[in-house]
Amino acid sequence: QASSGDGSKQASSGNYSQQASSGYGSQHKASGGDSTIATVGLNGTAEVGENGAICLAYWDGKRTRFAVGYVGEDGIKPNVIYRAEAGKLVEVA
Repeated sequence: QASSGDGSKQASSGNYSQQASSGYGSQHKASGGDSTIATVGLNGTAEVGENGAICLAYWDGKRTRFAVGYVGEDGIKPNVIYRAEAGKLVEVA
């Protein structure tokens, strides 16, 4: 799946799902195993299943950068919503 509108929302549940968007504030959920989500627009959120990967854009004050995380590494958990903050993926309360 791919989308480009601000505030776009995407969801998928099959294993190996792939999603990408460029809209500001996009929200993604891919609950299947080995899913991948990449958001180029700022202020996006993402949630993936077991063995998933997340790539979210953030602004460092000078340029757009990316926070990347993999379920099972550095405390990234499956089926938890994350956002990018200061170069790290943080859980959304």
